[in-house]
Amino acid sequence: AYIATLRQVASQRLAGQEVALARIDAGLQDIEESLKDKGNSTQGFLQLLDRFAARYIFQIEDNSDKLSERLAKLNAQHESILKAISELNLTNYGVTADQLREQANKAIEAQDAVGLSRLAAYVAALKDANDRPGVEAMKHLYFLTQHVQDKPLSYDLREQVSDIIARLSKTNAVFGGDDPAEPLFAPAILAKQAIELAHAQFNGKVDTRVGDKYKAITQAGEDGGPSILESNKSFTSEVLEDADKDKSLPVTNFEEDKASEASSSSDQSSSQSSSSSSTNVASDQKDETTSSN
Repeated sequence: AYIATLRQVASQRLAGQEVALARIDAGLQDIEESLKDKGNSTQGFLQLLDRFAARYIFQIEDNSDKLSERLAKLNAQHESILKAISELNLTNYGVTADQLREQANKAIEAQDAVGLSRLAAYVAALKDANDRPGVEAMKHLYFLTQHVQDKPLSYDLREQVSDIIARLSKTNAVFGGDDPAEPLFAPAILAKQAIELAHAQFNGKVDTRVGDKYKAITQAGEDGGPSILESNKSFTSEVLEDADKDKSLPVTNFEEDKASEASSSSDQSSSQSSSSSSTNVASDQKDETTSSN
């Protein structure tokens, strides 16, 4: 759709310049074929089209000063991330400083501003976990229990989040559990980022499949008590200060769509059963008429 839009814009801006339009069309075809052959990422593909449009359609010259300013900001952010990594205590966190540095270096080599920003947020969240592990564990548990049922989540992401909730609820940071919270900080932070991305990319299609890990946290507790999800959602809502509650995303519930699907399926089955019964009655009446004749 973007390529078609660029072709239309080019035809309007360069009306009558048949040679230039032919070159632009050929260039767009090459980019389109490159995407098919090499499997470029959507982000990389769009950036390539933007550069092509700026140079050949809008005829904007590269501004070396602005480019240098952008690179300077990326380099400064890269250095800031490396410094923050060096100050982390990652004992028992399941992630090493070398792994984080490698991610930072790859992002700066690719001039990936989005990747650097995401990594900066990840490192900052790890630092928060260093500074106050108990509160941060409950902050993550609050966020995950609030959003595990959100409609934008895929089946796999919902199962991943459900597993983290179950494991966090057993840590020494929550309900006086015995397990250490440190190994779960990295997965919880990444799960939060994945939920945010799922919301940003949500196309309205809800995945209503339910897995074992989700079932495990939503089934009633002993003697009909609250489920793991209900008890931890309630607990974190009560003990956390409002300032520590991340309410940046809307809360929805895929169970509504699941119930709607079940109702629709039930109505369809009833309709088919009624239709079948009507057909059988009509057949029986026909047989009786034939017999009497």
